[in-house]
Amino acid sequence: MKDLLHAILIGESTCSLVVSRGNKLRTLILNPDSNSEDRNDFELVGFESATGNCIIGNPILSLPSAWCYTATVRQDVTNKRPRYETMLYQFEEFLPMDAEMLTASFETDIQQRSSIGCAVETKPIVQILTKLESKGIAVGCICPTIMLVYHALLKQKVLQPECRWLLIAEPNDAVSVVEIKNRKILHWRLLDVSDLSENEYFSAESIKSGAPVNILSVELPDRILDDLKSKDNLKINIVAKDVQSLVAEGALALQQDESLPIFNLLRGELAPRSSLQRYCFPIAYFLVSLILLLMSMVMVLNLRSNQYSQRISTSHEALTNLYQQSFPGKSVPLGVMGRLESEYRKVKGISRQGNVAPKPRSALDALAQILNQIPDDIRFKLTELQIEPNQIRLYGSARSHVNANKIVGALGNGKAVAGYTFELLRTENQTDRSVSFSIVGEKVTQPAYADRSHR
Repeated sequence: MKDLLHAILIGESTCSLVVSRGNKLRTLILNPDSNSEDRNDFELVGFESATGNCIIGNPILSLPSAWCYTATVRQDVTNKRPRYETMLYQFEEFLPMDAEMLTASFETDIQQRSSIGCAVETKPIVQILTKLESKGIAVGCICPTIMLVYHALLKQKVLQPECRWLLIAEPNDAVSVVEIKNRKILHWRLLDVSDLSENEYFSAESIKSGAPVNILSVELPDRILDDLKSKDNLKINIVAKDVQSLVAEGALALQQDESLPIFNLLRGELAPRSSLQRYCFPIAYFLVSLILLLMSMVMVLNLRSNQYSQRISTSHEALTNLYQQSFPGKSVPLGVMGRLESEYRKVKGISRQGNVAPKPRSALDALAQILNQIPDDIRFKLTELQIEPNQIRLYGSARSHVNANKIVGALGNGKAVAGYTFELLRTENQTDRSVSFSIVGEKVTQPAYADRSHR
């Protein structure tokens, strides 16, 4: 039984696969290539062997938070979702590079009149997708890894409506700080652990609302939890599961529900390519091979054409010499071949040595000659007549065997059809007391004339 691949988790220095077999869900952590120094290099040790034992559908490709640029922009439209181009234009002023180099996705809260955007640099992700496609893997969606944790908490109903902040531990002593209202994401930023304790967002909101702020913590260090718990205006709820388990459960939940995560970055240049684009390299290789084949054929045909041209030139020269020898003193005409053929036909006709094509014999004439040779006192019925170049067949019926023999005898003198000798093949009694007959005439070959010069 093979594992089912649900997600491919890209990290700063590792890659993980979320797979399941039956009800067992697990995460396979692969080691990076020791010879690679590029963080975007996807040649990981054991990747092909791990995916080779999996049933691959359309897995989720998740990206680390450090690769993502996020910001929240205000929207003036209150009755409908703003256009993507409008949100991207507002989002661009918060980005460290041009929007053309990024692929972005937005989540809009019409009630809050705001949109939160998440963008990643396009080129590295395209490289990853290309390598995955070369291994026969087409991803179903692309999202930050933190969004898988968010969907797992929603699915398990751990994320309650009163929760205002979600704190998730990240690699390299970082924390994803997600502001939530009514289970919807309003803000998301990545902070250092040291900056979290100095952050006054939680206290400011508590003072504004006059009630403790509910914070949901996922695998935060104990010293940070102790610092947050020491504040009276904060209510800390700790999730018992670690981040890795929640990521796997979130990927499984999304695929089972056949839904898409928040910030689905599978769009623009990262969108699934058509089958033609996917196989562009084999098609290009085939076209190049076809072009080379056609060029080779053209070269061979050109070579053969030159050879035939030389043969034609030689033949024309020989015909010219022959004409000059046959008709000395006459100018050689342009169509020397046709002129020689014409002269040959004249000479052949004068010498009467040519073979005259025999005049085609009419089937009606042959039938008339046959019937004229049969005596009038013989009663018979002719049912079928077959006339071939070397043979004539007659099928019919007579009153008796004697009459059938008389018909053969009338035709046997060779005068019925010139050059044919007839014989009776068979006779057979019929139910109506008549006799059916089959007569065949074979053409007699003319003897060749002897050469009188040898007499």
